[in-house]
Amino acid sequence: MKRICVFFIIVLCAFSNACADPPSANSQIDGQISRDTSWHDSNDFNSNTESEGDTGSSTHNDVDSAVEPDTGLVGDTDTGIAEETDSQIKIDTAIDSATDSGGTTDTGTDFNTVTDSETATDPQIDSDNDSDTGLPPDTEVNFLLVVEQSILALVSESLNIYLEDIRPQGYYGKIVSYDGGDATVLKHLIQSEYHGENIVGAFLIGDLPSAWYRQFAFGTWEEFPCDIFLADMDDDWRQTANEIYISRPVDFQVEIFTSRIMGSASEINAYFTKNHLYRTQGSLVAQTAFNFIEEEWEAYVTDEHFNLDALYDTVEICMDSTCTTRANYIDTLTGTGAEFLQQRIHALPCELLIDGGGPDSSVTCDDVASNNFKTSFVDLWNCSGCRFTQRNLGMTYLMNTDYGLATIGSTKTGALLYEQYFFSYLAAGRTWGEAGKEYFNTYGYCDDEWHLGIVTMGDPLLTVKGNTTSRISRLSNKPALTPLEISELYDKFAIVAQQTNLMGFSHYKANNPQHFER
Repeated sequence: MKRICVFFIIVLCAFSNACADPPSANSQIDGQISRDTSWHDSNDFNSNTESEGDTGSSTHNDVDSAVEPDTGLVGDTDTGIAEETDSQIKIDTAIDSATDSGGTTDTGTDFNTVTDSETATDPQIDSDNDSDTGLPPDTEVNFLLVVEQSILALVSESLNIYLEDIRPQGYYGKIVSYDGGDATVLKHLIQSEYHGENIVGAFLIGDLPSAWYRQFAFGTWEEFPCDIFLADMDDDWRQTANEIYISRPVDFQVEIFTSRIMGSASEINAYFTKNHLYRTQGSLVAQTAFNFIEEEWEAYVTDEHFNLDALYDTVEICMDSTCTTRANYIDTLTGTGAEFLQQRIHALPCELLIDGGGPDSSVTCDDVASNNFKTSFVDLWNCSGCRFTQRNLGMTYLMNTDYGLATIGSTKTGALLYEQYFFSYLAAGRTWGEAGKEYFNTYGYCDDEWHLGIVTMGDPLLTVKGNTTSRISRLSNKPALTPLEISELYDKFAIVAQQTNLMGFSHYKANNPQHFER
């Protein structure tokens, strides 16, 4: 079956493309991909340079060579890169059998780790500065935990329990402490483990650095944290003199999955405690799904269940103005709750702008924490809701409630354009990290505007057990969004992007010197 990337010429000479005509849910779970190598990033830089000597990029846009005016982003002006995409994806029709393995609006505050003063037993550290995993000598490590050095001793007991918990899944973890350096240093560490140990994923724990990317997208220049950089084992990412990335590789896919948790040592320990409970005792909250979809997005819902009915017998749909209110959102998540939450709402990093936002309709990070929302898995179809370099919704669900386990969302304007297929991977038994990787390599890779800011948070080795897992027959053929619908969605997202002013790379660098000084 052939797939092509469709393009739309949008405002300000910008292009938005998405993998068109995605396969039916029953035809793509295996996720085997064959790529046409003619797909490429032309990296056609013009001769204009910025005042700091860096040349900007636009991965999916053709902008003229004139210097862009100040768009409100922190940083200098850029020029563009044109890219042509002509890819074909062939996806196996075989479906793997599922495996059950247990499984205040403050956008100006940096979400940095605070080290607790509590005592803990230090882990044994070997000559390579790695924690002893206790594995037999002939056991092959296939999973990496990178932990902020200053909190390692305080969370070591939790990590050792976690390493035991994941072994029945076939994952054998190795702990590496991280004592400083920028995202390039962090990537080189991960690469060395990938080539040396053949790891399939990395779990980043604590205050660890982020790569930042700049591109022209949704009609404006944007700067954003980009963990896709850490999941791609290639080095062909172009960086400017001021250390922000502006171009990614030509032959682009991710070889591993990555995920993060951030917080104090006590918050991290509390996270692993509830993670252990989920793995050993089952769901922490009612085994249902809750779809909260504001009216503006209703026209772009091809199936109201999004394939979550393959995971749960009960999927509550909230999709009209009488239902999509702040009061109903809070009442649902403080009442019986829902194990899986899928929400389509305009947002800022730390605020859901229900009904346009405001004191009587917004839901903030403080609301999530103070109400202790009862939900474990969250798909944030909320622009910048997972912008982890500052206080954000995605991390708040995880680290400041008794129930949060894993989230997925974007650090910028964008979202999972075809989230029903991500849910299909989960229904087929994939782990959270595997599902994210498979989604990106099937759909996300061909559209930087929608997907280059996608990030997973929480334990990437969790599976969503639901109460109907493995009932693959429940996966129905979902119609794809039409080119016109994608174009209309693009226009709506462009309005959001051009009206949103987020803290950029210069602010991040100034407030996180620990990631740039060694």
